[in-house]
Amino acid sequence: MSCGKTVTGKEPTTTTAGGLPAPQDTESAQAVVEAMETRIGVVEGLASMERGNGEPAEAVFDRLRKKHEFKTK
Repeated sequence: MSCGKTVTGKEPTTTTAGGLPAPQDTESAQAVVEAMETRIGVVEGLASMERGNGEPAEAVFDRLRKKHEFKTK
């Protein structure tokens, strides 16, 4: 696919190589970048878990409870 212009309503919209609408202003572009960065972070985190990296949440919570002397019921 190639980049191009499509007409939706009155104003033409630039599309990306994947056929998605391209952001037309800085705020929209920043929102797209942030969404992509979030997705990358989630994918990398899941891959890390699959490799056996990390620590179970309950172990982390136990360590924090002891460190901050938080008493449970």
